[in-house]
Order: sequence, then C-alpha cells, then structure tokens
Amino acid sequence: MGKAHYVVVGGGIAGLTAGYRLGRLAAEAGEEITVTIIEKDEVWGGKVRTEKVDSFVIEAAPDCFLSRKAPGLALCEELGVTERLQGRNVAKKKTYVKYGGQLHRLPEGLTGMIPTNLDMLAESTLLSEAGQARVGEERDLPAVPEDGDESVASFVSRRLGHEAFERLVEPLMGGIYAGDA
Repeated sequence: MGKAHYVVVGGGIAGLTAGYRLGRLAAEAGEEITVTIIEKDEVWGGKVRTEKVDSFVIEAAPDCFLSRKAPGLALCEELGVTERLQGRNVAKKKTYVKYGGQLHRLPEGLTGMIPTNLDMLAESTLLSEAGQARVGEERDLPAVPEDGDESVASFVSRRLGHEAFERLVEPLMGGIYAGDA
C-alpha cells in the first residue's frame, strides 16, 4: 500500500491546523503521509492579521482567539509559541473602529455589540446625531415577530437603524467572528 497524500484547500488558520493535525496523527500512528496545502493568496494565515500603525496595534480581522478557550491555547502550547502570545493591555483597554478614514473610540456600555448606555453613546463620534437618535427610539418600537430566520443585519437595522449596524455591529462581528452579518 502506498503513502497517503492529503490535500487541504486553504492556508488560513483552519487549513493550516488541519494540515498540522493530519501530520501529527499520522506520526503518532507511525504512518508516513504527504500533506499539500493549497492557498490562493500570497500571504498565509487567512484573515488573521495584525498590523502596526504608528503606536497602535490593529487586529485587522478576527480577534485571534480567546485565551479562555482551551483548544486555541492548547494548539499554541503544542506548537511551542505560547511565549509569543500577546494579551491585551488592561490599562489601555480602548477599542476603536475605523470609519470614514478616522479611528473612532468604541463607546462604553456595549452588551453583545448592542449599545445599552445612551449617555456613553452620545459621547461617541462613531454615530451621527441622527444615528444616535435612531438608537434611542429602539425601546419604543413594537416587537415585530418575523417569519423565519432574520439576519443580524436585518434585525439590528430594523431595531437600531442601519447606521448603528454599519458602524458598531458589523465591524465588531467581522473582527470577532470574521463573519458577514
């Protein structure tokens, strides 16, 4: 019987991990395999990117992983890179969203990406006055049961307005979940 050959499509974090795990499992079983990873982009790693602009460290994609989630941390330990992990600086726990070519500080008082403190939201430069007013109207809107599934974009735009979705929720969803709301 010949040597097995596996092809993994995608050199993002999932594809690289799959290739690595295949190799580890084969080695543990005493088997010899070949793993080929195919990636269309010039840079490997998928959407996970860290950029340094002036004195800012910017996560330009998913927030890497949560260190309280054991599988990500276990993989880093297995790879021997835990000393290279960089935690957040609690003293500088400000989060910014880039919109209109400017960095805007994310307002305090967000719960699950939704603003819950209108006073803090009013201090933010991220939403226009009209956008802030629209968020304030949410509590007076009647509950509208939807038939079937509703996207996050539809729900947030319906409840808080499109501006809040576009400038608060969508950047956070993309950054945390690498998703498209």
